[in-house]
Amino acid sequence: MDGEKIFQSYRIIDDFGGLSIYESIDFIFVNDSLEAYSQKVRGTVHEFIHELINYPNFYEDYYNDTPKSRRDLELAKEAIYREDCSKDELMEFICDNNSSYEEKLFILKALQGQIIEDDIVRLVKYFDSDALVRNDYLVKELFSLLGEYRNEKVYQLFLNYFSEAVGKDSKVDELITTYFDNYYH
Repeated sequence: MDGEKIFQSYRIIDDFGGLSIYESIDFIFVNDSLEAYSQKVRGTVHEFIHELINYPNFYEDYYNDTPKSRRDLELAKEAIYREDCSKDELMEFICDNNSSYEEKLFILKALQGQIIEDDIVRLVKYFDSDALVRNDYLVKELFSLLGEYRNEKVYQLFLNYFSEAVGKDSKVDELITTYFDNYYH
């Protein structure tokens, strides 16, 4: 196996914030580009670390809850979604019921600037106003994304949500009123 690397395990910060080690047989490669990663070789161990979190003391800072390390990890996760998944794959992930709300949040950020009219319709259908009122974890990010588009279905989603949840979150209220103010301009 000239030059081919065999990965035996992966060290991953999971959805719960814990550092876990997973066997490589549990994964498939979706993208073999390692351009966004730094490589460290220690004997037979090849360590690939995303460039956004490749700095001394990252893990220590992360476990000590320093804001910079948490923010850098969030940015790295968004970049990984954006770099390794197509827009269609991201739309599939966000509209399935297997993705956590935290994962959906990263996907929404990764979709920024990529969606088209059909995607808007699909997102509005998936995230109806009743569900968003009950669980508002994604509202700000979803409305920031959808607020870029002048679309009747988005307008109706914003109107329905606003009529049920006005005053619940001033930043969301501001996003919606700005959308309404600019809709016909």
